[in-house]
Amino acid sequence: MLFFLNNKRVVITGGTGSFGTALAQRLAASGNCDVVIFSRNRDKQERMRERFPSFRYIVGDILNRLDLENAIDGADYLIHAAALKEVPYCEENPMEAALNNITGTNNVIESSITKGLKKVLIISTDKAVLPSSAMGISKAMMEKVVWAKANQIDVNSSSQKPVTALSVLRFGNLLGSTGTVIPLFIKQIRDGKPLTVTNPDMTRFMMTLEHSVNYALFALEKGLNGDLIIERASSVSIGDIATAVIENTPGSSSAKYTITGARAGEKLYEIMATEQEMLRSEELNNNYLRVSMLHSVKPRQTNPLKELNSHTAPRLENSDLKAIINDISTQMG
Repeated sequence: MLFFLNNKRVVITGGTGSFGTALAQRLAASGNCDVVIFSRNRDKQERMRERFPSFRYIVGDILNRLDLENAIDGADYLIHAAALKEVPYCEENPMEAALNNITGTNNVIESSITKGLKKVLIISTDKAVLPSSAMGISKAMMEKVVWAKANQIDVNSSSQKPVTALSVLRFGNLLGSTGTVIPLFIKQIRDGKPLTVTNPDMTRFMMTLEHSVNYALFALEKGLNGDLIIERASSVSIGDIATAVIENTPGSSSAKYTITGARAGEKLYEIMATEQEMLRSEELNNNYLRVSMLHSVKPRQTNPLKELNSHTAPRLENSDLKAIINDISTQMG
């Protein structure tokens, strides 16, 4: 039971996406809070309404402050998942990425402060760390917007007016979400095509949708104003994913993979936290770190700490990867 959400109202921006839907399912099962789904896609909202009829659904755009303020009126918490996340699309449309991921997030924050929400959790990505893609750059700037607003709140926190706590978490790649690699590989095998592997040595932090929901709810509960919540996530190489999909997908005995080379903006490995961020970190439990980005909080560590990156992170166990592939294959039908 999510006791901290008892009788609270939670808004999910981008609530009809893969993560938003998984989060909605968890909140519906909890049954102890009101949920508002805010997104641009009316058709997806209607399909969600069939599954979760008790939720409130609002069609709107994070670029429209009136839409936002209507959606969050009376809310306690907001989880901001609306974003442009597809790396190739953002490479081709960098201004659209900037508009949605930076300006849209600024609108979410300012509207939440105006309406007096208790907490706003912003969903970011490891691609925001030392970014090489338009999507990553836009997310990095999005984080800068959060830190600037959080520091303004911290400076003014001595006032008696309730403040809105702003925090960020970074996701790795969400296994099984729309457009990700495992569903693509399974489809290619079913279509009798070779798997298209960018670089078998490329590594990524990986998490299932269920895991990402646990991560987000933990961050929502524990995050303080100005916090960056980091998970010590497992990673996996693209070559290992391709091999595991071939080994665990029916009809793949003759399947091969071809190396296509990295796409524009893609890196060989991702970084979840830099050395400088690690110096400001403290343990929340065995899996999570809190990194305060407030200017008033000085670095907590004195000894050099290595960055958290997907090349050096613990690798996902093959049995876990196999189970994930089988689950995704079953869901695809």
